[in-house]
Amino acid sequence: MKKWSKEDMKNRVTELLDTVGLDPDKYRNRQVSELSGGEQQRIGVIRALAADPDIILMDEPFSALDPISRSRLQKDVVELQHKLKKTVVFVTHDMQEAINLGDRICVMNQGRIEQVGTAEEILKHPANDFVKEFLQTGLPHYQEEKTVQHLIDNDYITRTSDAPSTASIDADPPVNDLLLLMADHSIVKVTHADQEDCMVTRDQLVHYLASQVNSDKEASAS
Repeated sequence: MKKWSKEDMKNRVTELLDTVGLDPDKYRNRQVSELSGGEQQRIGVIRALAADPDIILMDEPFSALDPISRSRLQKDVVELQHKLKKTVVFVTHDMQEAINLGDRICVMNQGRIEQVGTAEEILKHPANDFVKEFLQTGLPHYQEEKTVQHLIDNDYITRTSDAPSTASIDADPPVNDLLLLMADHSIVKVTHADQEDCMVTRDQLVHYLASQVNSDKEASAS
């Protein structure tokens, strides 16, 4: 359609296969049936890039993949976006994936935009009850077995009791319970019978949740 020469097309295939870590000599003439699910998804991504479009729409491209393949492809998309400077509109029902990939997130409900912002902005200031509920049910489901103590042990929160807070939680409940409090409080005190009280802010919680997306998926898959 773009009337490229055969040589230009061959060079573009080589360039794109190299970009996603697939050996051009090995994969150039492979049939789709000879590729794994992760390899097929990589080819799908670079096929969309082949004609060098300004805007790329990706509609839940990784929903059927296993956790390790999905995590790797998320990293590939982030690296490609940084390298190629393309605008990518990425549709997903997975809030973890949205945080991992999105510079800006648009939360929609039955075709209506409820809120647009960075992950930090949406967590700090959910626009309405729908966004709050979506965060509470959609974001932390992979954290169900992690307790607030996990944040303390991994140095994600400040070990001080000086900052003012209007809510408190002890270290034993799951991270989900802390997220519920964070919908209405910017700073929450974490108490522990054997340790100094700590303070956790929304920024710290966002940083923790984002950092856990890939590590938890890879650990559970292995």
